[in-house]
Amino acid sequence: MPALRFLPFFLLAALPLAAAKAPSESSPSGTYRGRVLTERFRHEQALSRRRAALRAEQVAPTRQDQGDVAILEASDFVIAPFNLFDLQGVTLRFSPSAGGYASAPETVAFDESARANGVTLALDDDDTTRVDLPFAFPYFGAEYSAVWVNSDGNLTFEEGDSLVAARTVARAVAGPPRIAPLFTDLDPSRPAARVRLDSRPDRVFVTWDGVPIYTDAGNGRRQIVQIELSADGQIAFHYLSAAVQDAVAGLFPGRLAGQAEPADFSAGPAGPSSSGLAELFQLIPELDINAAAQLFYRTHDDVYDFLVVFNALGLSAGATAFAYEVNVRNEVLGIGDLLNDEPVFDFGADFGSPKRLASFLNMGPLSNYPSDPTTVIPLIGENSTLSVMGQEAGHRWGVYLEYINPATGLPSTNLLGRDDAHWNFFFNSQASVLEGNQIVDHGEAASPRFETVDAVARYGDLDQYIMGLRAPEDVAPSFVVLNPRNAGSTSRGRRPQTGVRFDGDRQDITVDLIEAAEGPRTPDHTVAQREIRFAFILLVAEGAQPNASDVAKLDRIRREWEAYFHQAVDQRAVAQTALVNQLRLSAAPAAGILSGSEGPVELQLAAPLADDLAVNISVEGDAIQAPATVTIPAGQTSAMFTVRGVAPGVGVLRAQAQALGFDAPVVRIQTLADPVELTIQIESGGGQDGARGEPLPAPIVVSVRDHNLLPYLGVELTATADNGGAANPASIVTGADGLASVSWSLPDSADPGALHFALAGREAPSVDVLAGDAASRPAFSAAGVVNAASFNQGPAALLRGVSPGGLLSIFGAGLSESTETALSLPLPRSLSGTTVRINGAAAPLLLVSPGQINLQAPFELSGSQARITIEHSAVASSLVTVDVAPTQPGVFTDASTGLAAIVYASDGLSPWNRPARAGEYLQIFATGLGAVQPRAETGEAAPPLVLSRTVAAPVIHIGGRALSPTFSGLTPYFAGLYQINVQLPADLEPGPYELSIETPDGQSNAGLLEVTAP
Repeated sequence: MPALRFLPFFLLAALPLAAAKAPSESSPSGTYRGRVLTERFRHEQALSRRRAALRAEQVAPTRQDQGDVAILEASDFVIAPFNLFDLQGVTLRFSPSAGGYASAPETVAFDESARANGVTLALDDDDTTRVDLPFAFPYFGAEYSAVWVNSDGNLTFEEGDSLVAARTVARAVAGPPRIAPLFTDLDPSRPAARVRLDSRPDRVFVTWDGVPIYTDAGNGRRQIVQIELSADGQIAFHYLSAAVQDAVAGLFPGRLAGQAEPADFSAGPAGPSSSGLAELFQLIPELDINAAAQLFYRTHDDVYDFLVVFNALGLSAGATAFAYEVNVRNEVLGIGDLLNDEPVFDFGADFGSPKRLASFLNMGPLSNYPSDPTTVIPLIGENSTLSVMGQEAGHRWGVYLEYINPATGLPSTNLLGRDDAHWNFFFNSQASVLEGNQIVDHGEAASPRFETVDAVARYGDLDQYIMGLRAPEDVAPSFVVLNPRNAGSTSRGRRPQTGVRFDGDRQDITVDLIEAAEGPRTPDHTVAQREIRFAFILLVAEGAQPNASDVAKLDRIRREWEAYFHQAVDQRAVAQTALVNQLRLSAAPAAGILSGSEGPVELQLAAPLADDLAVNISVEGDAIQAPATVTIPAGQTSAMFTVRGVAPGVGVLRAQAQALGFDAPVVRIQTLADPVELTIQIESGGGQDGARGEPLPAPIVVSVRDHNLLPYLGVELTATADNGGAANPASIVTGADGLASVSWSLPDSADPGALHFALAGREAPSVDVLAGDAASRPAFSAAGVVNAASFNQGPAALLRGVSPGGLLSIFGAGLSESTETALSLPLPRSLSGTTVRINGAAAPLLLVSPGQINLQAPFELSGSQARITIEHSAVASSLVTVDVAPTQPGVFTDASTGLAAIVYASDGLSPWNRPARAGEYLQIFATGLGAVQPRAETGEAAPPLVLSRTVAAPVIHIGGRALSPTFSGLTPYFAGLYQINVQLPADLEPGPYELSIETPDGQSNAGLLEVTAP
């Protein structure tokens, strides 16, 4: 096997050391992480119930702009109708089918004996508890021996869910696997409310018995709902007494494994669906934002970063919110996970935007806002119309940041407040529009020590950092107040307010702590987009003419927003709000060119014009040169020109049409002197299979990128096929889109095909692509999933499967198209386009290569089995099921000498430097030792200050002796690496020994250790 077993030293080289529920308050914002998933489902549910009407609609809309305000008529297709809860007195039965589930309703068959005889679970409001199952329960291809019962009307596998956050489709789709009869805010802490468990040999019942809807005061309506799980995988929801306004019901495989299929459960059978079945109940009609965006793009070009929709219909943006934002697409790294563990995503096609749209703002009824957009709106604290817009626009980037808490060394969400999407009230956010406050510290001797002096006034330094407008070194240090006292409400989610005085414990916050948790902002401030275009849209009743005063009011908001935004970001970016036609630079918003080289750039229109269009080109800075004018000929939609890299640095390229009504695109171009800083990435086409001696069905598409992930233009590459294959052409140049492609013919022989790309005239950077038998589809078996330290050799051969938090190696064929190693923490969830999913969730990766992948198993693993798939180039392996064990010990060793990975506590040397001395303390490096306390975060560095110790106590075997360790836990600053500290016996005779680790689940492989006298 490859000499990759001794991972600690590989890691040492590659990875440098480095609540109670908030009270109900009126809030301007209904934004939460991943809301795009909820709105996408709402659209699909509404669409599924009006498909026949859609087929009948043939009338094309007409453009009805009034000045720079777009007018849209709200037909039935733009409104998602109310969907009243209608499952009272119903039983829903779900049956396993076609890898998923099918459902059917019947008259309620509530089990009264389970309600009467069950044991009451100790659940508070927003709480969870683990329950062992009497059988292995099969659910979406996995089997589970335990389930978490959550307060809010649902069960989850792998981990509990007690978040104080919106109970939404997004949370159900992105969270752990979930069974949800009534996912809404329930409160079992109220008198006479019980959650009861009745466990039988072949069935388990969980009953929410008289559990009310949460309310701030008084009692909400009580619900009596029951889940029935059967050993054969059958599931039933029994609704004896249920009436809610808003809730989610259904089955979800979780971890973004698929968007659940909309169902009308009470209407009849639904499914089968392998991605889940669900129904969203809502008391009031809501805007179908996907349909609204699609309608807009039927008459407007895809030239806007933001769509900002107000309505003249009185259509609320939610029961408790003035407005909300939805992230449509994101390519920025280092700003937190906007979609759980998937930082990069693209839902643009669902909104009708092929390329540009990043954010949709639903601002609700225009009548909610005063005529003067600077007037404070008392209902929502100290916010004005402009600050509300500032908050919602700011949600395009944040706030979802964690930081490394210096007191614990662990990632923390202490900076976050409501829904973990706004700043903590007690964070000195510099009066950010994204909440928090500007807080003055009067000094340790003062009491009260802290005071809020300003709120919702600007984008703070950290806001501007995540927006890409400020360098890390330009972010002023700040602080958060932990354990606040004497503040009235101590909720992190309370709305911003000036004049609040309080005490507490100050913790200083720097951008370094944030980068340690999230990684650097990529692309960084040198090339981030600073010209941002907004389309302001007024939604009116179908067939109605917009009220002139409404148009004037919205136009004033639009105009004043430009000045407000410019001031709020300290003049570091501009908001453009005119309605324009597309004039696009292909390289936008940023690209790269090698110094001394030329790169192609294309000017693009959405449709041809009757006359020539002359476009002025201007350049800022000394890094690049470009022609002064480019003309798009009549009847054409594009024109090409070249940009030359003159000197290292960043140049700004601007295009301005000589005719009115067009966008004025801007591109930042990084000029790089040394191509060794670049990497070649496979964009598509790898992993194909095809006929021997024939070209593959699709070309191999590559790009050349830098540390900011910018595509480089005009870079020459060579493509070399081995084993008699052929690349056509053999020399390629990246084009105006940053891409280059070749047609690849496989060799005539049965030898595996490989294609090698390199920069022309250089050995590095380079990348290999596989095809044919070597990489048609990732292939591996359960036997190829092994402990990364032991490779399941020696006594460890009996330890099959995976353990929570451990490092794994997967051996197989075609696992990745190229080799790439993680270079920093947190570990990435994708390398070289390869993703490994364990129970649907992307696992952190250390190394990917065609034959081997090293990764960390999630600490959240539970149950008796785990499902593993490997994906790359839009193909996936077959699903492989492996056993899960609490521990799977393995000692890291050197593949060539067999020496155990050990450091001597006395001097930091290792067995490579000298033998061990009898009586001295060893630090043994291992993996597969299972759960730890305090709990660690998967893929992130273990904390150095508060050590995470293993739950299972290992025993060290050496020379026939069993030794008890002085410490067993995670190695600080690493992910998935365990450390055992143990003292050698003082009377241990000199000589060679085999050293191994034993846990309750079995014994590890052995590592060699030479011992001498003290």
